[in-house]
Amino acid sequence: MRISVFDIGGTFIKHGLFDSSTLSELHQIPTNAHLGADHLIASLADILRQELQEGPLDGIGISTRGQVDTEAGRIIYDPPEVIPGYSGTCLRQELQSALDCGVTSDLPIAVENDGNCAAMAENRAGAAQGFADCICVVFGTAIGGAILSDHQVYHGSSFSAGEFGMMRFPDGCGGSMYYENFASVTQLVQLVSAADPSLANGREIAAALRAADAAAVTTPVTGAVDAWARRAALGLSSLIHIFNPPCLVLGGGIMESAEIFRRVRRETQALLAPGFEAVQIRPALLGNRAGMLGAGYLTMDLISG
Repeated sequence: MRISVFDIGGTFIKHGLFDSSTLSELHQIPTNAHLGADHLIASLADILRQELQEGPLDGIGISTRGQVDTEAGRIIYDPPEVIPGYSGTCLRQELQSALDCGVTSDLPIAVENDGNCAAMAENRAGAAQGFADCICVVFGTAIGGAILSDHQVYHGSSFSAGEFGMMRFPDGCGGSMYYENFASVTQLVQLVSAADPSLANGREIAAALRAADAAAVTTPVTGAVDAWARRAALGLSSLIHIFNPPCLVLGGGIMESAEIFRRVRRETQALLAPGFEAVQIRPALLGNRAGMLGAGYLTMDLISG
């Protein structure tokens, strides 16, 4: 099977070929998001035309930012300042039109939100393999995620389930704030920078934490990370109590740090009520390949009907 897969982000479009289980011919191009949706579609079509010259495709899988109507292959909403004109774009139809080739008119095209694609990949071949149900939470500049039930993405009534970052928490002043404005990696950096202004990103924070743990010392940085881990745990424990999943997968580059992951897992487990302790909390395994892999698996499902 030869499936062309894409992962569309605000900065880069990652691309490869999927053959039922693995990726090959991986590369990425700039999204040039400021040029808008039409330019993005033209970029995808250029890559696909070249691939079709090299041999037939069995399908196309697209993992993309934004809320996605998977039945229509349409972008419901994406912040307009990122890719102008992307919201409302029927990506499947526009891509077929851009290819303008009869052989592709009926080519299966799966379009899905990138968080849902990543969760599908982790379930099929990553940290959640072997579990029929799982919850995935991704920590980055915002917080996203996905819900899988019986190995399938749960989309909700309007294809928008899994927006965990929009959970509300008290702000301490009588109001409320989004979970992602309370526990995203952006908030981690702010907390740590207040303790050590020389640390400006997640990678630097992880390195400083690793050094402190290796020396078995407590520093202002470890205290700040622990405070953030407790914030993250509030949302994660709530999700566990709502869904009672057998497996919770934590993704995002920050969770590649064993020291940070361990703290978040510890703080989350400390908040669990009796009867919920059996949940397996695991770091995501597939990294930045997860979106493309998930798009490939979803395209396979579409082909098989």
